[in-house]
Amino acid sequence: TEAPQPVPATGKVVIVGDPESSRAKAIAKALWQKNLTPVFTDAQSLSQLPPTPESLAALIVLLPAVERNFLQCSPPQFDGRVEGFASQLFQVFRWARSANAELRALVVRAAPDTHDVAGDFDAGAAFLKSLRLETVNSNLKWLTLPETWGSEKWATTVMQELACLGKVGIRYWPAGERTAEVAHP
Repeated sequence: TEAPQPVPATGKVVIVGDPESSRAKAIAKALWQKNLTPVFTDAQSLSQLPPTPESLAALIVLLPAVERNFLQCSPPQFDGRVEGFASQLFQVFRWARSANAELRALVVRAAPDTHDVAGDFDAGAAFLKSLRLETVNSNLKWLTLPETWGSEKWATTVMQELACLGKVGIRYWPAGERTAEVAHP
């Protein structure tokens, strides 16, 4: 079971993702309800290493949807997807760790019920596992949530995962089952 780890009482939560998405808006609303201040940005902005906000309570990275399997990408698309994604993820976490060595962070991506063309992205959980070994007081998680879930369900799940410490790679199925085997759905 996961060990409870109360969400900080105050602070800023940086959300890397599209601020206009219904999921991002629902997560921001849930954060406000917990007296946390959501701050939206994008991965490109963070690659410039801007100053980190004071009192960084958490980081939430909302990955964009992926249309095709990485094996169907052209060589430039493949480089952008594999190397570009890995580089951006590294830069985002380097930026956040500079503000808080005990970082609490979630990387969240949507997955369809069947034929997940972005399953290769779940390799990012291995990056978080490695980073967690270097920062033993951090709470880092890779969440794969059903694409079919509504925004409110996403927000509720994100808040629940922020409030506990345990497995790094977690996948939820449409009926709500929670597993820790993101690499082998």
